[in-house]
Amino acid sequence: MIRSPLRAGVALACALSLSACGGGDGEFYLGGSIINNTAEGLVVTNNGGSDYAVPAGATTFYFPDLVDADSSYRVEIKQAPKNAEKCEVISPTGVGRATFNINTVEIVCTLKSKPLNVNVSGLRGGNLVLVNGSVRKDVTANGSFEMLKAGWGQPYGVTVYEQPSGQTCTVQNGVGTVPSADEPKTIDVSVTCA
Repeated sequence: MIRSPLRAGVALACALSLSACGGGDGEFYLGGSIINNTAEGLVVTNNGGSDYAVPAGATTFYFPDLVDADSSYRVEIKQAPKNAEKCEVISPTGVGRATFNINTVEIVCTLKSKPLNVNVSGLRGGNLVLVNGSVRKDVTANGSFEMLKAGWGQPYGVTVYEQPSGQTCTVQNGVGTVPSADEPKTIDVSVTCA
């Protein structure tokens, strides 16, 4: 009989300590992952509540305000970063479950881009091969072409992968970072063969 009140006291102490940690009230964190968050300006909300500014470069996020157990949530983009065409929320809605944090929300931003234009001159035939990362371009004649669209703030590097027979081609302005601004409208790279 003496141990019974002792057990009740221990159980009460455990319950109070769980409640103090947030474990007893069923609140949990709401968040997930982010793709292409490369500049300041991403702002998200949950159920139209307080704004949460996500730091640039963050690949995960969690709202600072905990969400009640079994309550519904709806994550929305209030503002996209200045270098993003748009940001979308994948799996933005759901209902929370007690004792489980929600980390399945995914935000995907599509970066604004600029054409990476290449102008080739002096090529006398043969096969010139240019690369930029995994993008390969076989060139057999002089002229201009768009090699790819490069995202704002992203690096680019056009190099000669294979020289044409009997000639040496050099690249000017082939390496850099795409400006995170409206101007210039294009990135222009020159390739001169001699």
